[in-house]
Amino acid sequence: MNKSYTIPFGSQGVENIIVCYNGYAQKERVTISQENYSFSADYLYHSESFIVGHKAKVVIRTQLNLGGEQVSLERLGKTDIKVTMVNN
Repeated sequence: MNKSYTIPFGSQGVENIIVCYNGYAQKERVTISQENYSFSADYLYHSESFIVGHKAKVVIRTQLNLGGEQVSLERLGKTDIKVTMVNN
């Protein structure tokens, strides 16, 4: 029997759990990390493309981090990003 256990994120600390495998059980201590997401977005554009009456192309590069490690944006599920641009 092949089983896996998922330790969820939660309040940071150390917890005692009982791990069972092939009819044997053993007490283990696991460290639980606190969930820490950060989202950032960078953008690129060419200033000469902003000419009155023309369309400009802006490239937006997004990044999602979990605990300092980059993760897929798919973790956000179905999400919309709204970009508001204001000029002088």
